[in-house]
Amino acid sequence: MNTMLIKDNINISINEDVEKELYECFSLFDTNKCGYIDIREFYFALKSLGLNFKKEQVKNIFLDIKKDIDEKLNFDEFFDIATKYLHTRYNDDEMDQMFSLFDPNDTGKITLQALRKVCTDIGIYGKKK
Repeated sequence: MNTMLIKDNINISINEDVEKELYECFSLFDTNKCGYIDIREFYFALKSLGLNFKKEQVKNIFLDIKKDIDEKLNFDEFFDIATKYLHTRYNDDEMDQMFSLFDPNDTGKITLQALRKVCTDIGIYGKKK
């Protein structure tokens, strides 16, 4: 099941794995299990998701939702913020490097043969028996 969100006119598809990752992340940083995280926990939760914002950026993001840094975020608020920024986990250079693994001849396309080779190389695809 996919959840489709529209943020700032950008369609963001969130699958169950991402939803689970966000819930587990929130739960991990909700150390007293009250259903809320403070700004410090929020900062480290974003870091654990690979979202490496500076402290000032996190403060500004937090204050976009809350009026005061002493307030806390619930899971729904955390989910909305995290999904808005998840697509920024990788920069363009990293994406190009990942794509080039699947496009060794630099054709701009991924062939089935290239996809099978990468999958075989990393051990998730075997020969048919």
